[in-house]
Amino acid sequence: MTAKSQTFAESQLELLRQVVDCVIPGTEQMPAASETGAAKHIDSVAGTSERLRRQLLDGLKDVEITAARIGGDFASLSEKERVEAMQSVEASNPAFFRELVRHTCSAYYTTPEVLKRLGMEGGPPQPRGYP
Repeated sequence: MTAKSQTFAESQLELLRQVVDCVIPGTEQMPAASETGAAKHIDSVAGTSERLRRQLLDGLKDVEITAARIGGDFASLSEKERVEAMQSVEASNPAFFRELVRHTCSAYYTTPEVLKRLGMEGGPPQPRGYP
């Protein structure tokens, strides 16, 4: 059973999963952003700030509108069309895109699985007890 969304409706959370995978797609060596829980992290963070919540909700609406203009809902678009949609949203709503990338990367690059695959130990920033 998955934890209940804090900020987004389930359909918005599913769209967010697809969107974060455009920011950090999976490869043979690395998981996609959605596989590391980036969307759930963003959902949680969005609940801490009304400004951020509104910005993300408006941005996701822009993604839906742009996808419809290109040819359907975001999930039905090809990878190339998804990238085109995200580039359009980045150009028209740079504040949303900046926050999306910031929170996606923050979630992704702090997960133990990603750190391990990058050859990093993880743990506290000063694990050797430096003052």
